[in-house]
Amino acid sequence: MDLSTKEIAKELRNNLQLNANRISCKQCYAMCANKQKLEFLLRDENQVVMGRRGTGKTTIFKAFAFYVNRISNISTRKAWYVSLDECVPSSLELVSDSADDVSVYIFKSFLGKLIEFFYHNLDKLEKNRLEFLKEQDSLIGGFYDTITKLNSLIIELDDLIEGSPQEKMHTLMYTENIENMKKKEAGFKWKRKLGIRPKVGLEWAKNKNITVKNSKEYLFKLDIPSIRQTIFDIFKLFGYKKVYICLDEFNLIDRRTTVSLQARFAQLLKELFFGSPMCVVKIANVWNESRMQSRQGPREGLELGQDIFGQDLDLDTMFEHDNQKAHNFFVNMIVNDYLLRERLENPKSSIPEDSSQDKKLGDMIIEKMFAKDAFSCLVCGSQGIPRVFGEILAQCIKKIEEEQYNKKINVDLVCENIISNYNINVRRAIPY
Repeated sequence: MDLSTKEIAKELRNNLQLNANRISCKQCYAMCANKQKLEFLLRDENQVVMGRRGTGKTTIFKAFAFYVNRISNISTRKAWYVSLDECVPSSLELVSDSADDVSVYIFKSFLGKLIEFFYHNLDKLEKNRLEFLKEQDSLIGGFYDTITKLNSLIIELDDLIEGSPQEKMHTLMYTENIENMKKKEAGFKWKRKLGIRPKVGLEWAKNKNITVKNSKEYLFKLDIPSIRQTIFDIFKLFGYKKVYICLDEFNLIDRRTTVSLQARFAQLLKELFFGSPMCVVKIANVWNESRMQSRQGPREGLELGQDIFGQDLDLDTMFEHDNQKAHNFFVNMIVNDYLLRERLENPKSSIPEDSSQDKKLGDMIIEKMFAKDAFSCLVCGSQGIPRVFGEILAQCIKKIEEEQYNKKINVDLVCENIISNYNINVRRAIPY
């Protein structure tokens, strides 16, 4: 506990530079000051987590995934985290101007990541139960056959082929590639011993001749009922009774289109996962960029309050206008940032976040780092947004480092960096 301001500042500044988008689920769990909110996500309800950028949506989802998979220790319960911005095609891959086509393309990429998730869990299952699995070849074959079936459902072409003879020829070539791929996958369970794995989803098809109609529509189809049943079959093979599907960056599926794809993509999600007691969908979205439906009637997409419950985790109001709650949250955040390295080496030490030792450490850090009222000023100036709080604090630490730690972070220094952050980061991000 006898730490110098220099030691505290150095450790804090290093960890404050980390962003949840660049770190693992384990690191997010170690840093997460919102662990009390994990109980909300454990509910068997389809939910949406709302909040401005930097409020902790990615952190809470990754922390939740780590908690379910590694801390709760319930083998029949699984959480899968996926960032949807990784499923958005690049401008070079967008060979269609149809919003429906782009939605299906993103959805296929999403399903490809689900297959990768299955393979990852199968790898872990084999390592943990290697001797048992060696005696159960039929079980191994069942996994691979079912996953291969899912992959073939994702990459099938439409039966109705339109266009010029040249386009039809390209389509036949593409179909032949698919058939060859299916044959290779059929023998995959034997090739696995050699370390060979087929590419999944659309990854292997990106460089192939994808035939396009005159109206620039993909020749893909989706058999949602069959895909849904196959996914549930795989869940059952793994022994999962509850699967939490955490979809981050939902708003970013719109980033390369002039119209919103959220309702179309949400409709596909609804058809695939909703209505089953086995699956629970959690969506993270920026509140002002959400295109969820809120009115009754035959509308496309997910409807707030009906299909999905959007009021349980609103990270914009996580303190309920309570100064003490805000103060405690950011003290815990500083403690967790400071202890990040230790808690990664010993994850169990990150569980009792409200322990008396943590409180003493938090009080000591605030006393050594901040002059009177400066910490409260920093909390207020960050508007309760963890990412902004960390950015301003990192700038304040940089300033006192330049002055050789001759003074603490005071109110004037905090205000100077609040104004600087606003001018450089906030105003420039506002559309003209």
